[in-house]
Amino acid sequence: MSGEDNNHDGSVPSNKREGDDELEWQEKKQLKIEDTEKWVFHQQTKHMFQKILAQPDMLKWNELAHVRQFCATVLHNPDKYHLDIGDSRMIIQPSTADAEGEAVIALTEGYIECVARREDTSSLASEPILQVVSRETKYRNNVNITTDKHGSYSVQMQFTHLTLCDGDGNIIVGRVVAHLTHEARKLEPGDIIQLPLFTELTHRMGTSKAMPALFIANFRKIGYSELPENVKTEPITCDETNQSTNATDESTAGDQQCNLQKDVSNAKCVYGKRLCSIHGVEMIGCICELHPVKRLNLQTLKEDCYFAKDEVKDMTNSQKRCMIYWWYATNIYSICGKRNRLQLPDCLVNAVRTAYPEADGNYEGFCFINE
Repeated sequence: MSGEDNNHDGSVPSNKREGDDELEWQEKKQLKIEDTEKWVFHQQTKHMFQKILAQPDMLKWNELAHVRQFCATVLHNPDKYHLDIGDSRMIIQPSTADAEGEAVIALTEGYIECVARREDTSSLASEPILQVVSRETKYRNNVNITTDKHGSYSVQMQFTHLTLCDGDGNIIVGRVVAHLTHEARKLEPGDIIQLPLFTELTHRMGTSKAMPALFIANFRKIGYSELPENVKTEPITCDETNQSTNATDESTAGDQQCNLQKDVSNAKCVYGKRLCSIHGVEMIGCICELHPVKRLNLQTLKEDCYFAKDEVKDMTNSQKRCMIYWWYATNIYSICGKRNRLQLPDCLVNAVRTAYPEADGNYEGFCFINE
């Protein structure tokens, strides 16, 4: 501050202080206006995206073409548009453009052949992009339930099966987890989905050759386009040279009665001898690694499980184990309905017991019930 700005006693003249106060007030006012405008913008943007998430068909509106273009630009330029720590990004293949210049999402190429060869698909895509060819909802065996309040009634399990194609036109059947059946029933041929959580497996019907299949634990719809002309009509079969040894003979078939004292703590499920490759389902990786027990949302399981009556917080570990066994049996191995009881693989039983142990270390184990 120069000397002429001060009084003789060193104080600042009142008119100078008032001018500085006015300038500071104006700056604060401008910052407040900018903050308010920024807040309004954020709220409007947030509201728009929430509406799109709740009503996906909105994204098809012509008025929102700029939103589609923005999303495609950000997703396909990760080096330029960086995410913050803790954010997640959909990993998708580069898009192309149609004749009108609209972004077209590319399907993952070579994916289904890789599954059929029982090879690691992570190098192709950690979250594969596939297109819906057809959808079918199937109803499985009725389960009879008796309660004091409502008497006896029947519950019918529903499963949605999707026929999906990849970028090569090969097709694969995927079954959607039970609690997402309602959402999966909204999918139509041509819808493009991305799979953030799924299990690759092969499935064999009777004596036929094994075919690649998917168990879909989560999916997201990311677009729509007309089905390509190169879509095959029949699924490809699996390469039998890389087939994992089916563990049914050693792990389950020999135990046709009770195995109350069977020790499964040392169960080893390795490539070439998958204990979880049973009941017509051949696992490429161990089910305990692909769908870890601890990652299951028990509240979601309870909402779907017909015999789960208590709140999760009030359940014993024994009740939790039964509910988890039911989920794997129903969703992975298609074991459902009255008297349809088959033993689950030792590796899975061990993982469930480890996650939710019994205090005294004693377990009832699996037992066929003669009725």
